[in-house]
Amino acid sequence: MTVKKLELNDLHPANPLVEVINAVNENFEDPMTFKKLELNDLHPANPLVEVINTVNENFDALQDSLQNVDNTDTVVDNETVLDYYETLNITDRAALITALRTEEIAVLAREKAALKARNLALGLNTGLTRDEYSTSAWQIKQDYPDSEDGVYWIQNDDINNGEPFAVYCDMTTLGGGWTLIVQNSISNWTEEQVFSRNATTCPTQLAAYNNRSVEQNYSILSWANKIKRAESGFDFMITAREHASLGGAWTANEAYSFTQTIVDGADFGDEQLGTPGWRKNITELARFGNNDTGQTWDYHCDAMEARMPWVGIGHNPGWLTTDGFRSGWWGTLITPGGWEPAPWLANVQDGAHPGVIWYWVR
Repeated sequence: MTVKKLELNDLHPANPLVEVINAVNENFEDPMTFKKLELNDLHPANPLVEVINTVNENFDALQDSLQNVDNTDTVVDNETVLDYYETLNITDRAALITALRTEEIAVLAREKAALKARNLALGLNTGLTRDEYSTSAWQIKQDYPDSEDGVYWIQNDDINNGEPFAVYCDMTTLGGGWTLIVQNSISNWTEEQVFSRNATTCPTQLAAYNNRSVEQNYSILSWANKIKRAESGFDFMITAREHASLGGAWTANEAYSFTQTIVDGADFGDEQLGTPGWRKNITELARFGNNDTGQTWDYHCDAMEARMPWVGIGHNPGWLTTDGFRSGWWGTLITPGGWEPAPWLANVQDGAHPGVIWYWVR
């Protein structure tokens, strides 16, 4: 509470206003010991009578309000809430939980709406149109957490001559922010197409494993190094047959390139996760099994090896693969032909011929 004291303004000491002003100021010093002002036999017509009565009434109201204030600080913490919860019956507990969840949803909705309004005001683009391009699916998800799966526009000075281009984005799986870099629907590829195929006409939806066509094949693999959010510490994801199925997601803990081919003397190590080897310094974020059967898969020479995919053109039948030259070329995302669409995971149902394979970067 801020109180401005009354000023005497050079009044003559004999002026009756001096006593009134001094008394009011003293009362403001400590309203709880309020001393009422005295009329001192003033004539009823004296304007000071009305002033004094009004001051007294105001101090009465102030004193009453101060006396009714509970000065005890109420601490609400986990223990307080749990103690209260224990006093409720089952019906009231359920009602409380429902109310809290409803309030939480409302609070989160308000926060997201406020964030969106703030970012729009700051000129942070949504990526929803060519003119509203952003820099990556990851950046769009950070700026607009409610973004949904679909086509967005991004721009990078080192990609597509600096012109904005459309990409298909997964904005939901494992927090979202994934850019699709490869969709293999039919094993019909040239070496050049592994790096770039239909690059400026991205899919508007993911291909169905049972309704495939060569036109659905897509790659912007050559642009992936510019799209990833960091040189190292970026994420990649591989899914097959159905999205978030028959694959997984990983963090690359070194500055691996999406377009790297085999190097002389490369030590592939074994196929297991967490062991040394070429392009094997990766951390698993999630492993997706068969969504229909619940069956999972293991890192194996007859499946994906625990390494970031590499370009095997000229060295391996798997043109984009995790294979470590063990038995066949399982764990492959793109091969020239003869598969539906590539030899992927032989140790899980529907994994050997999944129909479609997707490769993502974040």
